[in-house]
Order: sequence, then structure tokens, then C-alpha cells
Amino acid sequence: MISASKADHLTLSTSAYDTMMSKLLSFEKGFEKLEKLDKLDSIETCVRNMSLKLNDFEQRLERSEKTTIELTRSVSFVSAQYDEVSVTCAQSSSKLSKVDNDVAVLAKENVELKKYVIKSQ
Repeated sequence: MISASKADHLTLSTSAYDTMMSKLLSFEKGFEKLEKLDKLDSIETCVRNMSLKLNDFEQRLERSEKTTIELTRSVSFVSAQYDEVSVTCAQSSSKLSKVDNDVAVLAKENVELKKYVIKSQ
């Protein structure tokens, strides 16, 4: 039971006071739950953003791995081609050296034959 005095003071009975305090505690618990829900919403938003960033990172990592594999294959191919060209050049150089020697020998023989022909005439 509530009664009001002339000085604008409320006088509450014990049961009314207990009921009012119980309701106040219920409101405080409700507000605490709302604050926890706000924190959970904030955490959920952070987790969602991190998940999106992680997915993007994983996709970029996958593309980088594919690019690395392609580069490795390309390097292997170029290396193999270089080795083939290097061997071919070495073989050609060896053959050219032999031909140069043969040409030099033929040139000497030609000079000697010219001298012989000139002497013979």
C-alpha cells in the first residue's frame, strides 16, 4: 500500500517496497542482458569481418600458389631449353673449329698447289 504525505513523500509498505525493488532488479538484469547481447552482436560482426578477410586471404594465397607453380614450370622449361641450346652451341662450335682447321689445311694445300703450278709452267 502506498500513501502520500503533504510533503510529497511516499510511504511504501514492505511488500510494495519489495515488489518495486524486485521489479528494479528485473530491469537491471534485463539491461545487463541487453548489454551482453550488444557485446555479442559486436563480437559477431568482428568474427564475420575476420571470416571475410580470411576467405579473401585464402583466395589470394591460392592464386599466389598457382602463380608460383606456373613460374616454377616456366623456369624449368627455360632452363631445359637453355641447356639444349648450350649443348647445341658447344657441338656447333666444335664442328666449326674442325671446319676452320680443315679450311686452313686446304688453304695451305691450295697455296702449295698454286706454287707448284706456277713452277711447272
